[in-house]
Amino acid sequence: MKKVKIGGKVIMDNYSKVYQNEKINKISIKLIGQRKGKLYSSQEVGKLNMDIGNAYYKSEVLKSIEALLFENIDPKYIFVLDNSVSNNIQYIRIEKGTLNLKADELVDFYNLGEPTGLWPSRRMYLLNIFFKIYRKIYTLLNANRHEKLSITYPAKKDTLNKVYNLIESDKNYSLKTVLEKQVDNANFYLKDNPGYVSIRNKAFDRIEKEIKLFNRYYNMDEKTFNNTVEVESHERQFKTIFDKRTRPIVGYIDSDETVHILGYKLIARKYFTHENPRFHEINYLKQESPLCFVIATSIAFAPQILRFINAELNIIKNKKEEKQESQDKLSQIKANDERISKLRDEIEEMDNKIKKLNSAKPSTKIIKEAESVNGQVNPRNNTINNREALNAIKYLENSSYKKMEKYLQQGDIRIESIEEKN
Repeated sequence: MKKVKIGGKVIMDNYSKVYQNEKINKISIKLIGQRKGKLYSSQEVGKLNMDIGNAYYKSEVLKSIEALLFENIDPKYIFVLDNSVSNNIQYIRIEKGTLNLKADELVDFYNLGEPTGLWPSRRMYLLNIFFKIYRKIYTLLNANRHEKLSITYPAKKDTLNKVYNLIESDKNYSLKTVLEKQVDNANFYLKDNPGYVSIRNKAFDRIEKEIKLFNRYYNMDEKTFNNTVEVESHERQFKTIFDKRTRPIVGYIDSDETVHILGYKLIARKYFTHENPRFHEINYLKQESPLCFVIATSIAFAPQILRFINAELNIIKNKKEEKQESQDKLSQIKANDERISKLRDEIEEMDNKIKKLNSAKPSTKIIKEAESVNGQVNPRNNTINNREALNAIKYLENSSYKKMEKYLQQGDIRIESIEEKN
């Protein structure tokens, strides 16, 4: 089987690069709760902040993916993992933003989750299936451990490296043989124990389906693989995984077999500082009526907030038009003053909301600066080779925004102001 060279040689996507090379301002976003005389629970406040933070995180990493596509990186080398970022992990191992698959860092990649490419890739398929197989072996052996028969798991680092070399090799190896040898070597002192042999055989029976699937793709060359797996269905899988995770971990693999984690400074706790222009922070919280809290994000997020303000304006303006029409009809038939008076009060209240929303809009200066930063997604005005892949990313950007819009509306939250952070 011919060894396939992967990835594209890119050190950093252009969108992330601008944060490295320039001083990017942050914005303060002041949000006001609109419940009259009622407080928000601490869980609601936490969820509102988390929902905005998740939308912001997704917006940032999707821009990085777009930047890669405009550099014409093949979408099959861009991946999403099945795990979301966890608040309980410091992510020390990805502080430099890269993991070398040829070195001992393959195990760190495994610990992050199972990769699915934006477009189908034989290598990504094999890694995904094998990561599932190893996790299943670990679980099955662990479930059968007891005091009289202490079964040892196959060494993670050694096993992962052996199978990765198997994937890379142009020779045909048996995955089952490799794994059986790893398990037996870890339990050499039990090799003649009937209890161990029974547990071991049952474990491999349980992963037979996954091993067959691995072998199917392992025995294909890249061309046969590409003719077997549909791009459209695979793309849907990528979108589903990304959409359902709160903060999905995404990245790409370059030609040196190095994994680049996109938005790693939004993940690794080392970078949770005021100085990090991409870090989403809470600057102020006052739990009274009304609720008031202030968050800070990169200035690049300003257009998303403006979009929400404009959406709210459209809703209120449409409602105002309906009320105005009702008022005009009642005036024509000379209805009682009480009904007309009530409509006038409602229209006046809507006028006040429209005025507040208009005053909350970011300044022209902020929008221009945000557009300048966002323009780094494609600074050279490249023509994209993979329009379908870009459309998938645009879909995810819109889906993420719609979720944030829904959460803010359900929480009855209004944007009070957007200003440059001091």
